[in-house]
Amino acid sequence: MHRRQFLSLLAAGGAMAGATQQARATSYRGSDDQFPLRVEHIFGETVIRQRPQRVVALGWSAEDSLIDLGLVPVAMPRRQHFVGGVYPWNVDRVGEPKPYLFNDMMIDFEQIAALKPDLIISVTNYITGKDYSRLSEIAPTIARQSPVNAVDWREELRLCGAALGRDSDAKELLSSIVDLFETARTQNMSLAGLRIAFGNYMPRQRGLRIHGASSKHFDIYRRLGMKAAILNGPQGPREMEKEETLIGFEAIPELECDLLALWFPGDQRDEVLGNELLQTLDCVRSGGFVQFSDPALIWAAYAASSRSLQYTLPLIIEKLNGAAARAGLDQ
Repeated sequence: MHRRQFLSLLAAGGAMAGATQQARATSYRGSDDQFPLRVEHIFGETVIRQRPQRVVALGWSAEDSLIDLGLVPVAMPRRQHFVGGVYPWNVDRVGEPKPYLFNDMMIDFEQIAALKPDLIISVTNYITGKDYSRLSEIAPTIARQSPVNAVDWREELRLCGAALGRDSDAKELLSSIVDLFETARTQNMSLAGLRIAFGNYMPRQRGLRIHGASSKHFDIYRRLGMKAAILNGPQGPREMEKEETLIGFEAIPELECDLLALWFPGDQRDEVLGNELLQTLDCVRSGGFVQFSDPALIWAAYAASSRSLQYTLPLIIEKLNGAAARAGLDQ
């Protein structure tokens, strides 16, 4: 299938998902029969006695899960890299008045209490037991179930669904994203099997932070059938497996990959493109360099959600296909 046809297919899928999400939004005030309900998490069990209406979202993507399940939170973190402090995939859903926007680098306990929430979602911001106790004094609080490094958007969506009494909707959303990736992989088989080094350009650390095959941040590429880069070390060449590895600039020539995909702010573009050690890589010289300077594209990996993936996957695939074509890997 031609790339434009695939992008149209994904857009149509996104439109259908949007219609389903709108239906959820209009039906959220439905039956309260399943309340009270209990949700287990790493700090114990939370009892939610009635259908939540005033929910505070904390963490990397809690507002996405809540909005997808039909409820706009009364407060959520300010996303400082985005216009208006709101993820672009949520702009048309938050409406007016806009939810209160917190500083995303801290938990403002006093402001949360002032908002009088009836539920707090705090799954992906890695709160401590002390934080959980303070939040629970304000309102029933849902924390993660998994260890810090293992919790992801799927767990957050499931927990939000459980807390709102919308387990079946959460399962449906999870299934729709699986279908989205299956379609993407099937229609972009030229990407399957390619090795990609994905990560960040980090000038202060004088290196690249690259995510290995086991990293949840590599999930998008793994689901497209792509493989992690090879790193040539003292013990010979090995596929990169770790959550992340800092590769100093001087070690860049030891990377082996078909595509190199790096995130960096737009004002670092000249520095990145002028890095002589990056230019030693065959994939860069051949055109297989994917530049992620739009924060929306990197957030899909670092703060993935059902909403961000629907919004960004067509854009990411278009960039990957473009780089593969330039490098002569699209056959």
